[in-house]
Amino acid sequence: MESRIFVTCPRGLEEVTSQELSLLLNKKNTIYPGGVHLNGDIPDTYKINLASRTAMHVLQEIMSVRSNNLNELYTLIKSYKWSSLITKDETFSIRTRVNSSIFKNSNIVTLKIKDAIVDRIRLDTQSRPSINKDNPTYQIFVNIKDDRAKLYLNTSGDPLYIRGYRTRVHRAAINPCLAAGLIMLSTWDRQSAFYDPMCGSGTIAIEALLMGLSVPPRYKRSAYAFKNWNTFDKGSYKKELEKINREADVSRKLDIFASDNTQKNLELVKSSLAILDLDEKIQMEVMDIKDFKTHTDRGVIITNPPHGHRMSREVALISLYRSIGDMLKNNCKNHDAYIFSMNNTLSKSIGLKTKRKHVLKNGKLDCRLLYFPIREGKFH
Repeated sequence: MESRIFVTCPRGLEEVTSQELSLLLNKKNTIYPGGVHLNGDIPDTYKINLASRTAMHVLQEIMSVRSNNLNELYTLIKSYKWSSLITKDETFSIRTRVNSSIFKNSNIVTLKIKDAIVDRIRLDTQSRPSINKDNPTYQIFVNIKDDRAKLYLNTSGDPLYIRGYRTRVHRAAINPCLAAGLIMLSTWDRQSAFYDPMCGSGTIAIEALLMGLSVPPRYKRSAYAFKNWNTFDKGSYKKELEKINREADVSRKLDIFASDNTQKNLELVKSSLAILDLDEKIQMEVMDIKDFKTHTDRGVIITNPPHGHRMSREVALISLYRSIGDMLKNNCKNHDAYIFSMNNTLSKSIGLKTKRKHVLKNGKLDCRLLYFPIREGKFH
């Protein structure tokens, strides 16, 4: 039996996620700000959770209602037979996002929805479930736009950027779902050389490695919310997991290079690779950005340099961004370079003309993926 599914993703990656899901499921989907809508069954939710590289949450729609006031919203939500979903021994939490002139206070809305759910379960069973914000059986996501309220079950549990390969991370580490999306937006063919010359804890290079080897993004993660539900189909889950894992080819030879100016960061990369059982699959070297040069005839460079959110820091980084531009011009001929930037002032200091800019969000921060095809004699 199919239901409506909403797959969330980092803002700006909706088209990428739509294409990824089309290939994964061979089903039509609809792009919506912040994600993708589709119809799917339980095995589809397992497959997306296991295999999508850009999805953040896989949400299964419970109900969609229109309401013009809180009391009406309460009545409509109470009309759903919640006891068929949540037993007295199970727990739930509610996360509400409101964009409405009718419902202005998200805290009051959340409380009203919680009351409707608890009151209905108490009416049906003469008992009530408990709220557990930290580790609930069911996470209910509520999205209210104008007079339309949609309630979803979060099948994923923890966000899907939690891959299972990180121990510690660099303080400026990029979200792995976003990192995977940057790679998908690039011209990398999963065969040619791949470089990250300012790799930090290595998220971009590791996500490229997983793609190139067809290793599932959450190969080392086993925890998903749907596993705790009475609807969990262990046989279907095992079938999907085995099918996805069979596609991996860890013997494939890839030329992936990650460098950073501190050994400490490269140790983080090594720790992640050890967890993934992919030791030595990425070439690493301690190197200043000024000394970086490609060692192949063609390939792709993607890097996420420091952004400088404070003015004093921004001024200090201008010379770094100039060095990035000089390095690309002088040392990276016939390679496609992508710089992930959250700072327009600094990106201008690179001194190269962009062929394309992809507009993205990193959390709440506006950012760009800047594309510089480095060709002989074409720099301005």
